[in-house]
Amino acid sequence: MNQLTRIWTSLTAGQRISLILVPLLAIATIFGLVKWKHDADFRVLYSSLSPEDASAITQKMREAGIEFHLDETGATVLVPSEQIAEARLALAGAGLPKTGRIGFELFDRTNLGASDFAEQVNYRRALEGELERTVGTLTEVEQARIHITFAKESVFLDARQPSKATVVLRLRRGIPLAPSSVVAIANLMASAVDGLAPDGVAIIDAGGHLLSRPRAAGDSETQLAAANLDYQQQIESGLQARIATALEPLLGADRFRVGVNVECDFTTSEENQETVDPAKSVLLTSQITEESSGGAAVAGGTPGTASNLPRPPLRAGTSSPGVLRRTENTSYQPSRTVKHTVSPRGAVRRISTAVLLDQTVRWDGTGVKARKTLVPPSPDVIKAVHDMVASISGYSEPRGDQITVETLPFENTLAAEPPLPPAPLAKPVPGLDFKQPMVLGIAAGLVLVVILIGGTIFVLARRRTPAPVAVDTAPVAVSGAAPAKPVLIAGETAEKRMENLISAQEAQQAELEAEALSRIKLPANTKQTEVLIRHIRDSVTKDAASSTNVLRTWISDLDAKRTS
Repeated sequence: MNQLTRIWTSLTAGQRISLILVPLLAIATIFGLVKWKHDADFRVLYSSLSPEDASAITQKMREAGIEFHLDETGATVLVPSEQIAEARLALAGAGLPKTGRIGFELFDRTNLGASDFAEQVNYRRALEGELERTVGTLTEVEQARIHITFAKESVFLDARQPSKATVVLRLRRGIPLAPSSVVAIANLMASAVDGLAPDGVAIIDAGGHLLSRPRAAGDSETQLAAANLDYQQQIESGLQARIATALEPLLGADRFRVGVNVECDFTTSEENQETVDPAKSVLLTSQITEESSGGAAVAGGTPGTASNLPRPPLRAGTSSPGVLRRTENTSYQPSRTVKHTVSPRGAVRRISTAVLLDQTVRWDGTGVKARKTLVPPSPDVIKAVHDMVASISGYSEPRGDQITVETLPFENTLAAEPPLPPAPLAKPVPGLDFKQPMVLGIAAGLVLVVILIGGTIFVLARRRTPAPVAVDTAPVAVSGAAPAKPVLIAGETAEKRMENLISAQEAQQAELEAEALSRIKLPANTKQTEVLIRHIRDSVTKDAASSTNVLRTWISDLDAKRTS
């Protein structure tokens, strides 16, 4: 503790402030990284909420103990990603959020005193609320508002008015409403409201742009032409996508271009054909009629049962006069064939396909003298592409289809530069994936902390004043005697102490040299420099590590003196 106190008292004011601020800054950086990682894990639970729904949702989240955040507008609620499902289930059980107006739950409570007009108004409110919820489920729609006007019935035809509806949509940012969705919303409204036709639905967006309007007299032809064009473009885009999907593994993603032109026949016709074959006939009807007329027979004979029968037997020698007629009518129908043919609209009349292939680059030589040579695809590749396109597009020569395959260098191929020599690949550190955000944040924080601590230590080492130095003022001890203990002189300046220290070191070095001369036993005329060189050489040979450390210390001292 005394040593720490002595070190603290020897520091300057700037060094003390740096020593306090650096750990605080490191702690704040680590805390900020942890908080940033925690906040980045939050996801949107509900957005564009009304103030009532936002208040109810936040209250329910507090009761459920789920952590949440609100954005600056207060209309978006964010929760941790692992708790989104739990939060939505808890809110759904409470009937939140209550988006749009109330629906048919308006009639959950019976009001016996309501008038017929009030009941009609409530029914319209409930129907509008249900339709708003249904339209709001579309991907492009963020919020919907619907107004309905019911049909007005009358005994007079001129006074009757059909149902009408207006739909106001607030679309999601960056997601336009497709024309097919507009038609779908109009048909949805027409199916849900009695007496409402799709032409009676007006659809506008939040910017006031009319997306759907009643069809005028001349709009049918315009819409039919637009539908024909869309149909043709769908066929072309479908064929183009299928050809590109087949050629991409063979040639590469950016090594070809495909164009398809489809000619369609949008005329429709109906044909009725009836054929009669007289050689083939069939019995159609057959009718036979028999008629008989004449006088009644006179009963005779012995009275009794036989004479009283409906047809009594005739007496011998008598005959019954009358007329017998038989008619037969037979009808035959010849074989007949009836055909009713309707030609569909949009039949394909001709398909024209064009494929442009890129060329490859071959470099002869290296460096500045490299020469570029363009190499077109081989005939085998061109034939394979032609056959593949013909199979995909359903090529028909009698129909007049055409396939063209050409090869030309693309702009990127012409602007290609000579390849550079391959650089050695750096070996990745095993066990670490620096692409992950968490690992990146931790690594950045550790690097920042290391840099701050290293910088502080460097500043403290450069600015720290030298401590009091012990100076040996006693006479230099003779060879073999123990050196005297250093003595501190009060009131002595740092420069003076440094000079005394250097003098003491020089005296000690002279003593060592003298001792070395006596041990080596050289002649008296031997130079002192030669003795020192030999002595240093022997010391370095015995302990190279210590000698290296001493040399580094001397170089550092020289650099410090030069900079000061």
